[in-house]
Amino acid sequence: MADEQSTPQTCPPNQPAQPDQRKNKANRKLIIFLIGCVVAIPLTIIIIIVIIIAVSLPAARGKAGDAQIRSNVSSLRSYAEVYYEQNNTYRGWTAEPAFAQDVRDKDSEVVIQGLSEQTYVIYADLPYANKIFCVDKAGFAGEINAISPTQKTCQ
Repeated sequence: MADEQSTPQTCPPNQPAQPDQRKNKANRKLIIFLIGCVVAIPLTIIIIIVIIIAVSLPAARGKAGDAQIRSNVSSLRSYAEVYYEQNNTYRGWTAEPAFAQDVRDKDSEVVIQGLSEQTYVIYADLPYANKIFCVDKAGFAGEINAISPTQKTCQ
């Protein structure tokens, strides 16, 4: 009998694992799942933010380009008024090359029409808004849908 007590007893291979071993496996699986969540959730949030930024970036650039065109056309109005103060006419006035080039860089073109002793119309296409930004001697400055080559005011 002494020999029987000194030899360790082993479970037959077809018996289930001990409860402690099952708990350890479950704990390992839970830890792996939690680590996966800790990594996956922030990564998913970052991916969503990057997608939102990537989608909105072209729109922001288009709006910024249109804003620059509006600013340049409005500045040309100021230059036309300075020319008038010095010459008492708008005839002979031309757009400042830097402003005209900046508008061309935004895929548009500055158009000056109706120059006379007392009037002018300056406009440029707004590519993103699909409108025309127009200023005139009458004081109008805004977006319009269309303009004819013979108009002497924006409206």
